[in-house]
Amino acid sequence: GNGGEVYAVIIGSAASTNVGMASIQQPTRYLQVGTQVSPEATVQNYGDAAATFTAHLVVSDTRDSVIYRDSALVTGLAPGETEPVSFADWTPTRFDLFSSTFYTALPGDSYPGDDTMVMKSKCFHDGAPIRIGPPNRELTVGSSFTPMVSVVNNGSYSDVMQCLLVVRDSAGAVVY
Repeated sequence: GNGGEVYAVIIGSAASTNVGMASIQQPTRYLQVGTQVSPEATVQNYGDAAATFTAHLVVSDTRDSVIYRDSALVTGLAPGETEPVSFADWTPTRFDLFSSTFYTALPGDSYPGDDTMVMKSKCFHDGAPIRIGPPNRELTVGSSFTPMVSVVNNGSYSDVMQCLLVVRDSAGAVVY
């Protein structure tokens, strides 16, 4: 009875065989067609014994088609230590969303919950309106206002965006 809070405490040593992903350095969230990607992630030995294992990378597109696959051997990683792992370069050849799945494979790994990390990357132009104003919710009849729209560039490229703002009255007629 502590207000419904639950605590979990592990006392003792870590599992002797446990490695996993610690972070992803490359690719980032934004990719560009024709620009080479040098995939890199950091693995960590969470166990209490030195470990030799394989780190893998699989890149898939929005159709779940594997477009790239590579692996790297990590040898003798000491307990608690991290190591950056580099994979062969690849280059996006079309606009798409890509999922880069990094994972470790250690036979007998006692905790697979930390083995995998995924980076979702977009490779396309993308802009979105984030604010339209004024008009406000209420306007005085006959008063003038200057309509404005704010947009955010959420794509992979520096873009100049042309925005179109249409204001309609309550009957649906275009007034601006």
